Amino acid sequence: GASTLAGELRALAGGSVKQAAGLPPVGALDLFEFDPQHRRAGIGILIHDPAHRGKGFAADALDVVCRYARTVLGLHQLWCNVGADNTASLALFRRAGFAETGRKREWQWTPDGFRDEIMMQKILSDEGCPHPPDRHPPTGPARTSSSAESGSSRSGPFRTYHGTRIP
Repeated sequence: GASTLAGELRALAGGSVKQAAGLPPVGALDLFEFDPQHRRAGIGILIHDPAHRGKGFAADALDVVCRYARTVLGLHQLWCNVGADNTASLALFRRAGFAETGRKREWQWTPDGFRDEIMMQKILSDEGCPHPPDRHPPTGPARTSSSAESGSSRSGPFRTYHGTRIP
């Protein structure tokens, strides 16, 4: 239930992917451009140290946040953008149920020249969602948030934490 997911998210330390309680974070996960009107958000994940990659930290964190986005935030979909040459991230998101929905040609500049970027989406099931499509939370005007925002504030029926509105 939602309390189990909340506990799992607390274990992720508010976006930091940790190996275990009391150990330093091994990465970060971010929900951004939260759009309650259209019930979607972007998601990004990073495991910084290559020694921590391939151990399941990102997959576990992605699973928890996808379930939280669906059951607690009432989102319909998550999306991400991944460099076309980032095979590990593409495989991670595919295993998590994300599908390629577009390609931005020559989108990212690198020292080796321009690279394509892949857009991926995951449609989240409404099963278990507290806000089915016909009864999603009242939102007023849509607000797009930047992940660069910080702090928290109250705004209508939502609290804002680091740019993400949470009911």
